[in-house]
Amino acid sequence: MARIADPDLKTSLVSQTADYLLEHGYAGISLRPLADELQTSPRMLLFHFESKEHLLTEALEEVRSRQLALFGRYLAPRRGLPYTRVLSRAGSLFFGAQAQPYFRVFQQVSAVALLQTSPMQNLSERLTKEWLPMMTDGFLADGYSRLRAVSLATMTLATTRGLIMDLAATGERKRVLAGYRQMITLLNE
Repeated sequence: MARIADPDLKTSLVSQTADYLLEHGYAGISLRPLADELQTSPRMLLFHFESKEHLLTEALEEVRSRQLALFGRYLAPRRGLPYTRVLSRAGSLFFGAQAQPYFRVFQQVSAVALLQTSPMQNLSERLTKEWLPMMTDGFLADGYSRLRAVSLATMTLATTRGLIMDLAATGERKRVLAGYRQMITLLNE
């Protein structure tokens, strides 16, 4: 008689794997250390997920869901508040310790996705584009045309991501924050 996977255990393993990714990153992840951390075996992980890639894909979706919930609260347009003020306030999250594990994981996934054989190619593109509607809505709420709002959202997102990568590479928080504040100033002009 074939064993049936426990859906509650599978959900728990996805959540625990997401926690592991946020703590250790995505690069170089190996099934045995992950299984040890989750107090299970690689065989049991493969039983529930068929492959390491399936497990990681589900765990990355969980990480993504958590990140969207966290950042969505900061980036959503606020009635009566210019969107540049919303973005200014969000800077404390973007460059704070709470956000860095998310950025590290998705920077690593994006780097791996550049490989032609990577199963992460579609996820990386989605991760890049999914923030655009939220930021576009913010600029639309300020009265910009759709074309201008999309352009401003694209510029804001790309600049912010570049600054986040700069911070991760250099640790120069003061300089990076000054660059972010300068971007907000330019958006206000």
